[in-house]
Amino acid sequence: MKKTLLALLPFLFALFCLSGCGTGVKLVSITVNVLELHPKSDTSATMVVRYVNENVTSFAVDSSKHKLYLNGQYVGTARSKEPVGLLQLNHTNQTLALDIEKPDVFRSMLGQTVPYVIESELRLQVGDDEDKLKSRSTGQVEVSAN
Repeated sequence: MKKTLLALLPFLFALFCLSGCGTGVKLVSITVNVLELHPKSDTSATMVVRYVNENVTSFAVDSSKHKLYLNGQYVGTARSKEPVGLLQLNHTNQTLALDIEKPDVFRSMLGQTVPYVIESELRLQVGDDEDKLKSRSTGQVEVSAN
């Protein structure tokens, strides 16, 4: 009996040392809203987005990719590799370059307020952990004529 207990002791010690509390961070939601759209050329525009952190944990968005649809039609993609910090239960804005892949569609909406859909893929840094989160948001935005 003593030999069995002594043989199990290193195993039990290792199990105790390697086990954690297992309370990893569970992300609830991040909403991405389009606040502004300003054309720069036929193939590019400036897009201001707002990240809304509905979580009780602060984290960083290391990089992001956003597909934009205006009035039900795909317009283009914006990417960012610039980190953005999000405080818990808070929001922050980021200005992005939108690559317009459908210039005729975009041009037809200049000077109008139109419905949008933005599909976002965010690479997050939460403490020492990395995570990816997909988000899909809708709303209305004015497409600036200048």
